[in-house]
Amino acid sequence: MAERKPMKKQKNFPKLIKNVPYEIEWTDTFGYTGWLTEEEIDEKINKPSTCLTVGYFVKEENGLIVLVMGRETGRDDFAPYNTPKFVPRGYIKSIRRL
Repeated sequence: MAERKPMKKQKNFPKLIKNVPYEIEWTDTFGYTGWLTEEEIDEKINKPSTCLTVGYFVKEENGLIVLVMGRETGRDDFAPYNTPKFVPRGYIKSIRRL
């Protein structure tokens, strides 16, 4: 059995400001269907799924950073946030303010 590598210490990211757009690069979970050999698993494990998500920061809670893809700013009678994305902080590689 292969040794488990220790988790890397989380990076220090900038303080995020509500309603400001950011680009977040993060590693998503991924998987494959079917039967694989240990060698095939070793090949796949070295090719993680990296994602870029762009959106407006809303909040951080329970280890999740919440970005939304759109905001309504002109009406009080309408839900203000469109298409929220919940990104686990521990999976984040970089954050860039736009």
